[in-house]
Amino acid sequence: MRAKADRKHNRRIPIAVAAAIAAALPLPLIAAELSITVESVRNADGVITIDLCPEDSFLGDECPYSATVEASEGETVIVIEDVIAGTYGVQGFHDENENTKMDRSLIGWPLEGFAFANDPEILFRPPKFESSSIAVGDEDLEIRMRMRYR
Repeated sequence: MRAKADRKHNRRIPIAVAAAIAAALPLPLIAAELSITVESVRNADGVITIDLCPEDSFLGDECPYSATVEASEGETVIVIEDVIAGTYGVQGFHDENENTKMDRSLIGWPLEGFAFANDPEILFRPPKFESSSIAVGDEDLEIRMRMRYR
């Protein structure tokens, strides 16, 4: 009888080892492709940069997803691949002089074009995260943004 008990116990070890290995493996992350069409680009000078930011880095320079392409007058399309599911604020600007920053006047007004997801109303301050955010899931997504110039 003891031999039978040992055989049963030995069969459980491979199952337990397999379960432990499976639990230690990372789960596949759900990622999508985001295609952004930026409208109303006034000229083909410089580049268009788009950033996808979680709430804590929105309006900053340290967003986890960023893409830069040459500007095309009228519409410019930017594709950001492998975006992990989540909610992101989408911000962009037309870097006409390609100095990698948004140029501003002495009082802080943008001197180059800027764009946000959902085209929120902008009066005297940048929009809030909630009004400029999108939800990315496991399916590819296409959005449109309007470039604005002051």
